[in-house]
Amino acid sequence: MNCPSCQSVNTENAKFCGKCGAKLQESNTGASPSSVEQQVNVEREVSAVQHEQNIQVEKAKKLAGNYVEFCKEVMISPQRFLQNKAL
Repeated sequence: MNCPSCQSVNTENAKFCGKCGAKLQESNTGASPSSVEQQVNVEREVSAVQHEQNIQVEKAKKLAGNYVEFCKEVMISPQRFLQNKAL
């Protein structure tokens, strides 16, 4: 069930929105075209957010991998690191 105020997705038996606290309307047994469209829009938004989160996770993995490789190089050859640092 979508919140009429913030469009946040809530469970079907929720009486209040978990995000903004607005009172939710009673669930209808038949879905009107507008509620189906709203559900599709919410699913698209959720998909877009998940995609963005996946991109952020992949960037974090790459950064962490680069950091680990840097640390390995420093541990293997600290003198080389110190020489480069002096330049």
